[in-house]
Amino acid sequence: MAGQLISQSGGWMQRIAQSWLVLQLTDSSLALGTVVTIQFLPILLLSLPAGALADRVPKRRALVVIQIINIFQAMSLAALVATDQVALWHVYVLAAVQGTANAMEQPMRQAFPAELVGRELIPSAIALNATVMNTARVVGPALGGLTVTVVSTAGAFALNGLSYVAVLVGLALMRLEDVPARRRGGVLNPFQEIGEAVMYAVRNPAIAFSLGTLSCLGIFGFNYSTFLPLLARYQLDMGPSGYGTLSAALGCGAIVGAMIITRFGYKSPVRQVWGGVAFALVLAGVGWSMWPVVTMGLMAALGFASTFFTTTANTTVQMSVPDGMRGRIMGLYTLLLAGMTPPGAMVTGLLAERWDVGVALKVEGLICLLGVLLGLWYYSQHRSIRTVPAAGTN
Repeated sequence: MAGQLISQSGGWMQRIAQSWLVLQLTDSSLALGTVVTIQFLPILLLSLPAGALADRVPKRRALVVIQIINIFQAMSLAALVATDQVALWHVYVLAAVQGTANAMEQPMRQAFPAELVGRELIPSAIALNATVMNTARVVGPALGGLTVTVVSTAGAFALNGLSYVAVLVGLALMRLEDVPARRRGGVLNPFQEIGEAVMYAVRNPAIAFSLGTLSCLGIFGFNYSTFLPLLARYQLDMGPSGYGTLSAALGCGAIVGAMIITRFGYKSPVRQVWGGVAFALVLAGVGWSMWPVVTMGLMAALGFASTFFTTTANTTVQMSVPDGMRGRIMGLYTLLLAGMTPPGAMVTGLLAERWDVGVALKVEGLICLLGVLLGLWYYSQHRSIRTVPAAGTN
């Protein structure tokens, strides 16, 4: 967990630096939306194959390779900026490299805790992981804004590259046999395996409800990398340190949300509705606010609601899926959460370019609210259906 905290903090530091670098190079909200789209497009394209791979290969070894790729990406960007050779296309290419590594990593990282703790402790493991990730969301942006302001953008990228070493050390110290979660029955080709997982998710009301509402908020709500720098630069007239402060406020609220989930435990998938509704309303409120202090409070509330929603959704999915299909289902989860960021980033960028970021957030908040309520209606109509695990899963 310590290695994950350091690495995630470095990742947030790089997001702060990368977003600010793009605005410095272009002064364009559309360009910022484009780089976010490029970074998350591999997740849209590769999450399902990555999930199928996660059910076949030793996860720890695969995670080691991915961390090495991340080190290369961050250090390359640091070198380009430090030597004043960086151009926008460099940022695009390296964002695609990072996005590809993330697309391969996320389904494995999401499915890995079940191998470490067992099914009965999955809710606690997910809540603890959420706490670590959101603590990094507080530490990383604050350090990122400070590093960009006091040191340099290149320094932020270099520190992120070094942070992945902590993950490598943590993986090396784990006492765990590298045994892939292979299927017990006949072997299918990857396309058949992915299709099997998708059909299982569609036919399971709890999973379909969770993933459906998740996709709506993924497209129209979780575009922090796009709308936070726009808020800081154009609506609130704040510098890079202010951008980091807004991100830190978001993370503080998220930590509280994760701790509450840990304290009260997991009871029902319907609980995520409350988080989704609160998220939608607060997102629209952020669009209305013109005062930094008020916006910081709203960002904390937004972080609380988003973590309450995503942690419950993640737990619902993982508790509803057989172990032999976990990697593929979590690939689908990753696709609908992070993979929806490219179209969402473009929507946010276009709306902000056409009007302003405040209008974009108001519209997207309304869409998120409608999506959550529609998901609740679906689940209320289908919750009595019981899904039989697919043949060959365990």
